[in-house]
Amino acid sequence: MKLQLLQSKIFENIPSGSGIEKWQDKIYIIGDDSNFLFELNNEWEITNSIRLFDRPTDENSRIIKQIKPDLEAVTLVPPSHLLAMGSGTLPELRDVGVLLNLAAQDELEYLNFNEMYETLRSITSQVNIEGACNVDDKIILLNRGDNVHSNQLIITNWNRKQLTVEKQLDIHFLDLPQIENINTGFTGCVHLPETDMMIFCATAEDTTNGYDDGIIKGSLLGVMQNFTSQIAHREVKISDIIIPDFFKGKKIESVCIDEFIERNEVTVLVVADNDEGQTELMRLHMSFSDSFFR
Repeated sequence: MKLQLLQSKIFENIPSGSGIEKWQDKIYIIGDDSNFLFELNNEWEITNSIRLFDRPTDENSRIIKQIKPDLEAVTLVPPSHLLAMGSGTLPELRDVGVLLNLAAQDELEYLNFNEMYETLRSITSQVNIEGACNVDDKIILLNRGDNVHSNQLIITNWNRKQLTVEKQLDIHFLDLPQIENINTGFTGCVHLPETDMMIFCATAEDTTNGYDDGIIKGSLLGVMQNFTSQIAHREVKISDIIIPDFFKGKKIESVCIDEFIERNEVTVLVVADNDEGQTELMRLHMSFSDSFFR
């Protein structure tokens, strides 16, 4: 797998980018401490800001940390909806979700995932949901690890506004490489149906829990092949990982598909959060050798 940086831009007025998706010709970015979902066109111009919450903010329009919903995981669900989920790092407060119909943006619903998050808290040492992707009737969640806690891939059933995890077999522990002696933790994912590949990102942050920030050492991108078959057989493994130099010191928070070119090529969009309220958007070219698919 090869990775090339094609384009990047820093947005001063999009706070703390934590999730990204692309639907039709629009890009959507959420921030974990923002009251708004931001809509961009293909020229990366902000064309709309959709209010999701109305919570008190500081002078930089960032929701105060103690009361932020901490939306971290985002994915598209049929027919035209964007699902964004709180991290679950604080019970009740961050067990929330929003479901927005992108085709009719006045259709916004608020979801409560407390029951599922409580189930996860009973069988895992920490809940810090950072990534989500839709695969058929499943929503795949990535539970972020750190210097103490492990990374987990969680298979949940999506049943119109509710998520359920039925058994401990639906939770898979995965090892990721360190960056500068710091463990990397999942931060986002997307499923590419054309090649049945799950693309994920992870970052190395020097922290021991899902609440406190730490020094960022860098980030990575990875892939899981034959993903639908893997989750059907409950046997999940990573196919390849790359740690590019241009991710050094950057906290890559989320990834989405920009354009499927052919089996061996795809462009993706990623967002980075520098923990100071700014968001960086990057376009990357991913390429694979023919032997990769054998």
